[in-house]
Amino acid sequence: MKQLEAWKTSRNRKPLIIRGARQTGKTWLSEEFGRTRYEAVARIDLMNDERARSFFDGDLDVSRILRNISLETGVPITTDTLVLLDEIQECPRALTALKYFCEDAREYHVIATGSYMGIARHAGTSYPVGKVDTLTLRPMDFMEYLRAIGQGMMADAISDGTGIADLDSAKRDLRREAGTTLLDMAVGVSLCPFHHLAIILTCKNSLLTCKNYCKMVKGDAHVAGQRKFDG
Repeated sequence: MKQLEAWKTSRNRKPLIIRGARQTGKTWLSEEFGRTRYEAVARIDLMNDERARSFFDGDLDVSRILRNISLETGVPITTDTLVLLDEIQECPRALTALKYFCEDAREYHVIATGSYMGIARHAGTSYPVGKVDTLTLRPMDFMEYLRAIGQGMMADAISDGTGIADLDSAKRDLRREAGTTLLDMAVGVSLCPFHHLAIILTCKNSLLTCKNYCKMVKGDAHVAGQRKFDG
């Protein structure tokens, strides 16, 4: 969010692409930024809205595109409106249009979100090199995940290497009190990292889904993970 605020106030602001893996929160972050820092957000979904994709057919006149987005969303677009082009990898012409937003309409605030692979697919053809700013949103690592679910003490214990020997007994106590939870999976992963690493290295040349990974992992981590993904 701090990086987005710096982008908004930059004197050299260009249209911004937020890229990253799917389901990392790119859309949520952009909408929350627009909701709290702008008067309004005009968002179009270029994956699910065919009519929105058609706005970029023909010429790429910025005023025409903005007028169509405004009519589609019902949001008057001003210089205090965040224009959000979601899933831009689904519309190569929209990627190209960012060049003209940069050159002809720098006063408007435009954010596009897209997946790594989808955007990279268009690199060198329609990608507006030098005409956009870029930020990368990465998924949580394991320690961040533990802290997000309220297990900061466990994250500290794993990070500094103290108390690891007590985690297994703590896990058993928690399971007796509340049954199997995601905490079981977290502890299971922390206690057998080399076993998991071996599985990952063995399967590095194949598509390893979460469900298939859980099938290959034995013990409590397998049980908790299988319940999570089957559920």
